[in-house]
Amino acid sequence: MESRYEDGTLRVTIRGPAGTPAVARLDRAGKKAASVNARTARGEALKVASREDGPTLFVRFPNDPGGAVLEIRWE
Repeated sequence: MESRYEDGTLRVTIRGPAGTPAVARLDRAGKKAASVNARTARGEALKVASREDGPTLFVRFPNDPGGAVLEIRWE
């Protein structure tokens, strides 16, 4: 839905049907993820699974119809 990058942090807003997983694969551009978090639009933390997969970062968390913000801080 929306993405923004500033000060080494990427924020991506993702919406999807409740009860389904949100899945993203992001190019790491040679960087490592220092932290990966997701929150609902209401600010509730979501359980996130992530792993580096070659030049990409694979991320999975529960979808939220109201939108979830995935936040990745790169180092």
